[in-house]
Amino acid sequence: MDGLAESTELLVSELVTNAVKAVAGQGNQAAVRLRLSSDNARFLVEVWDADPRPPVPKDLGADGIPDVQEEGGRGLFLVAALSARWNWYLTQEPTGKVVWCLRPIGGNSLQSTDRLWSDPCRGERRVRSWYDRLKL
Repeated sequence: MDGLAESTELLVSELVTNAVKAVAGQGNQAAVRLRLSSDNARFLVEVWDADPRPPVPKDLGADGIPDVQEEGGRGLFLVAALSARWNWYLTQEPTGKVVWCLRPIGGNSLQSTDRLWSDPCRGERRVRSWYDRLKL
């Protein structure tokens, strides 16, 4: 399945972790909802949380990757690198937000003007390069 399971697991993990952190300390409203959808061409991950504040990606270094010395803040970088698109929107019932990402399945491609990079493999190469730096 062209690495679909592994990359989807990472996408889900990063988005759910961000949602859990966003609602930490909110008492009874600490629910997080996950929805996974798919057809023959793409896979959609949606995560809802009760915090209406937008997700804020960390600034990237001059080389276009997160600082390997920082302890956190790489989740949205990974989401952007491994998905064709990601974004978020506010919800009213229940109040909060949904952060979502879309990944093509197999050899399918998604044509989009809001892609992070024009080369569909470049994001995954950046993630591998960043992981290699962490191992040093």
